[in-house]
Amino acid sequence: MEGKTRAPHKDGCMCVVCKAKRAKLEIPEVLAEPEIVAPPPLPPPLPARVRLDSLCMAAKFLFGGQKHRVGDKLEGLVVCHNTATNESATLGGSTMVEPIK
Repeated sequence: MEGKTRAPHKDGCMCVVCKAKRAKLEIPEVLAEPEIVAPPPLPPPLPARVRLDSLCMAAKFLFGGQKHRVGDKLEGLVVCHNTATNESATLGGSTMVEPIK
């Protein structure tokens, strides 16, 4: 009595024998080295001095060695609030000030 021969399995067969054969034939993938990601660039530093009217509302700035906050802007003038003395002042929009983050 001769051994029984079996017909070849279909492509993609998931039986134990076919899985073992595929595992031997497959070449293990070489793990790619992870890409080195550069840190995001730092934002540019604030300019040393800018015009007062170029700052947005509620922006803080140094003027005369004290901290101020931008208030309303009216016809070339800017109403500012001195955070140290709690006083308001009106400055010209072309006044050069140092912005604070």
